[in-house]
Amino acid sequence: MRTRYWYWIWKTFLGPSRLRKKFVRNFILVGSLPLILMGAVSVYLINLTHKIDVRALELNIASQGALKAERFVDQVISDINLTVTYEDLAPIKADQYDVLLSGMMKDNLDIVDISLVCTTPDFCSSGYELRRWSKIGESQVVNSNLRNFSTEKSFLTSSGGKIFRSEPELRDGNFYLSALSPIFNTRNQIIGVIYATLDLQKIKESLSELKLGSTGYIYIVSQSGKILSHQNKDLIGKDVSNIAIVSDILKDTSLNFSNNVYYSGVSGNSVSGAGVFINSLNWVAVAEWPALESQSLIRTIFIQVTMFFLATLLIITIFASYVALKLIEPIAEIRQGTSIIGSGDFNYRVSIKTGDELEDLAVNLNKMAEHLKGLEELRDLRLKTEYLSQSLAKEKDLSKLKDQFITTVTHQFNTPLSVINWALDGLRDQDVTRDKINEISTIIAKSQKDIVAIVSDLVTLSEIGFRYQKENDKPLDLFELVKKVTEAFSNSLKIKNIKITLSKSTENSIATINEFTIRKVFENLIDNAIGYSNAGSEVFVDISGTESTLVIKVSDKGIGIPDKDKDSIFQQFYRATNAVAKKNVGTGLGLFICKSIVDGHGGRIWFESKENVETTFFVQIPRGNQGIVGGVVAPKIENKA
Repeated sequence: MRTRYWYWIWKTFLGPSRLRKKFVRNFILVGSLPLILMGAVSVYLINLTHKIDVRALELNIASQGALKAERFVDQVISDINLTVTYEDLAPIKADQYDVLLSGMMKDNLDIVDISLVCTTPDFCSSGYELRRWSKIGESQVVNSNLRNFSTEKSFLTSSGGKIFRSEPELRDGNFYLSALSPIFNTRNQIIGVIYATLDLQKIKESLSELKLGSTGYIYIVSQSGKILSHQNKDLIGKDVSNIAIVSDILKDTSLNFSNNVYYSGVSGNSVSGAGVFINSLNWVAVAEWPALESQSLIRTIFIQVTMFFLATLLIITIFASYVALKLIEPIAEIRQGTSIIGSGDFNYRVSIKTGDELEDLAVNLNKMAEHLKGLEELRDLRLKTEYLSQSLAKEKDLSKLKDQFITTVTHQFNTPLSVINWALDGLRDQDVTRDKINEISTIIAKSQKDIVAIVSDLVTLSEIGFRYQKENDKPLDLFELVKKVTEAFSNSLKIKNIKITLSKSTENSIATINEFTIRKVFENLIDNAIGYSNAGSEVFVDISGTESTLVIKVSDKGIGIPDKDKDSIFQQFYRATNAVAKKNVGTGLGLFICKSIVDGHGGRIWFESKENVETTFFVQIPRGNQGIVGGVVAPKIENKA
């Protein structure tokens, strides 16, 4: 039972059926696409809604913080804003200084320093403190160190009837705010100024009541961009003017700014934030919420959606695999039957009982096997007939080639042998002279050379065969090899008064070749160039190269190749008509041998020719395992033949 269970799993998920795998893959794709789309849309909408909620919450917390800070300062300002019942333009009486100032400090515990400043020059020195109380520890004492504010902007503003708030000042790790408020009599005349210094520590306590999750926080920033209040005491006084929210609000005080783009907050972690400008104080209240917490809900939802998708995908996969197995089993049986019958076992029968088109297909397949069995003998007979026909055709081609070879060789040998017989008959003449003997000897020697050339072509053909196989190759300098070949034709050049010019346009002319066979190529090409050139003309041999190939060019000013012969010039035993007229002796194997050798080296041979003007043969040889080529790289030459 356990073995059958694992066999079912193997057939369902790991079996070799491509059709079943395709069915399961498409079924999973169709089933999972709606899930993916639904999950993506759900996560997107939840994320969008969550971002809106986070933004609104951050902005709300920032606004509440701004309101608390503003109320805190306004409360102090209201405590020091006095209107007395005096009618005269005279300062408060000296016996009331201590009662007034100490009472204000007791009423507002956040005041750490308070003083009464003179504004009536007829009775006291304007701008000088009349009395000053300071808080030392938990005690409130009279401070004898009186100050002069007569030239300061703060005094001039408050003595002019306006309340003045200074820029917060950092002392001993805390920020303090100085405020000056004018004192009016019943006739609305200014008879003095109250100067108070406020400890802003209490702002942090009031802001701590505002909650932004468990890790969010709110802080107050001064107009200069420094933190006035933060739950982390170490950050008080830090310059945060480079944070986008703070810098944007300070530039445009009409903004209430919220940013869902995550940035590095004052604590160095990734946060989203909102800021509100406090108009009366020129401060900014900023609420920041670390992304680790604010996005935790989205991450949880994403994980839940992913787990749901994976679970559903697993169910879809199991169901699709099971259905595919039931659907594909008959097809697999038919496939196995076709394979066995196709291999030649026409006795095999397919048995399917599905009651549908697949069963009909199995019946037809069995009938086809019966018909094929009857045709098997006919097929064997036809194959034997075709084989016999091909053998006869091949034998006919070989016989034709043999007859052509014998005829060509017989004809080529007959010409020089006839000349030799005629010359020998001349030597038998009793009246033959010494000059005649020399002439006949020259004729015999030339015919002997023709026979040697014919034999050489036949020997070369027998050595390389009709299809040259590259072997025994080694790196050789083609320029030096061609140079040696040209030197061997010095006598022929002198006889025809032909000059040969050898050049190269590449520094590296080394290629991996078979020296014996490539020498044959150059010997044939240079011999043809000399043999078919006009007397007194010039033969040019040039070697150029690229990084991967060398190109050898052999040019002559001779009889050229007629257009009608160009397509057949590389065929075995073929000679151009004007070549036969120029030089009767030849096997027609030279260029065929050249092409066989060059092709065997993986190269290419072609020509360009104009009848009675010139002929140029090109041989392109791969360098093989040679390195980078120096010198000038020759341009690519196309076969225009």
